[in-house]
Amino acid sequence: MHTAIGIDSHLTQTVKFGTCQLIPGYFPHDFVKDETFDVITMLATVEHIPMDVFPSVADACWKYLKPGGQVIITGQHPRVEKLLDLLKTLKIVEGFSIHEHYGFNPECLTNIFNQWNLKKYERWGLGCNNLFIFEKLL
Repeated sequence: MHTAIGIDSHLTQTVKFGTCQLIPGYFPHDFVKDETFDVITMLATVEHIPMDVFPSVADACWKYLKPGGQVIITGQHPRVEKLLDLLKTLKIVEGFSIHEHYGFNPECLTNIFNQWNLKKYERWGLGCNNLFIFEKLL
């Protein structure tokens, strides 16, 4: 990996390490760069993104991704919400920004990223986790 840029709403200032950096804010609203990328990842984040923001997220991914590049997305199935609520009540887990979860169903990603080529879709962990790899066609 030559360089990497991440964006995190929980940061208050930019963090740099080598050729990588994390910037504070929300994607795509606070992400303003004049470059394109080979890969964009959204790992365990889709359940935190409000549904009305998704069209702008997909558009921004298209803008920032090089032709032939990939968007890699993981997301949990909505049934995991109930399990997390139980674990939180039992004080087994905390954090995870559980308050941001709203039951997002990741299977709708194929409709949201409909201009992309769905290269891979996989479920694992008893169907609780989902992996999507979308490719921007040349």
